Amino acid sequence: MMDGPPHETVERARMSLNRDRHTSRLAVIWSAVGVALGLGLAILAFALGAVLLVGVALPILVTGASLFCFYAVALSRSVAAGRVLDEGPYQRVHVVGWTRPPDGCNLGLFLSESRADPDVVVRLPTVRSVTSADGWVAGDVTPSLGRVGRVVAVFRNDGEILGAGAIVATYVGRERWAESQRAPDRLSRRSGVWRPVKPEP
Repeated sequence: MMDGPPHETVERARMSLNRDRHTSRLAVIWSAVGVALGLGLAILAFALGAVLLVGVALPILVTGASLFCFYAVALSRSVAAGRVLDEGPYQRVHVVGWTRPPDGCNLGLFLSESRADPDVVVRLPTVRSVTSADGWVAGDVTPSLGRVGRVVAVFRNDGEILGAGAIVATYVGRERWAESQRAPDRLSRRSGVWRPVKPEP
């Protein structure tokens, strides 16, 4: 265990995490509005027997519910990451990020320079701009026994948050890291959401 990051770096990381949390909170609120709107339209459609209105209401309801669940997870991870950012412990890490369907957005954390593969892999709840950087991880980095484990906050040396997510089980992390080295299928490339592992600058 090494000394923690400078106080100013932690404060900048906290501010960066608060911005992420605010975005997730707004998304949860608006998706809840969508659920309420879709539900209201569906009830009205069934009451009036308007089949066409049902076709409008159900997609709104399903989309709103999906987004609500998605961003609720992101918000809960952000809140948990705020706690570990306050409490620690902290470790220096080299971070390599990638996004690849269907594994989502991940951060590989290298706790020692001698390893070719990451010590742990963090699964992020939302897709972010990913890169390679030196920085810090706040929280317990012990791999989970289940598929998803403890929440950690990962931030660069300048305090910019790279992600707040959960550490996955060791075997899951190995599988995702191995998959990240392979080119995705044509559909994934066309979707524009895939980013390969970027080399260390």
